[in-house]
Amino acid sequence: MHPYEAHFGRKLEPDNDGIVRTAVRSHLMLGALGAVIGLAVIGILHRQEVDAVIQNPGPAAGAAIFIGIVLGMLLAGLATARPDHQLVITPVRDAVQHGRWALLVHPISSQQCDDAMRALRNSTAEVMRTA
Repeated sequence: MHPYEAHFGRKLEPDNDGIVRTAVRSHLMLGALGAVIGLAVIGILHRQEVDAVIQNPGPAAGAAIFIGIVLGMLLAGLATARPDHQLVITPVRDAVQHGRWALLVHPISSQQCDDAMRALRNSTAEVMRTA
């Protein structure tokens, strides 16, 4: 990327459709898993004859399902946010905004990534990668 690049975000994350697809899928899957775990917790509490669950099984199940869905979706959001990408995005943004060049490599295999890292480590530049 050249200095002062206006749309560096598209080059950093070229596959926006894939990211959206992953976000939707992970939120649906982990939300559903959270609901199942919430129901399992209510089942365990019911078998242990907890008074609040025995006297109000519907509201207790609803609350447990709701909490499970919310926690599942929060975990999905954390997984989708890709904190490892922020470790690369922030320095690249700073470099480009301050008039420096940035080189991006989008390898399609671990071998390509290893080759690129080996080649770039011999330079004087700061080398970073995501997981």
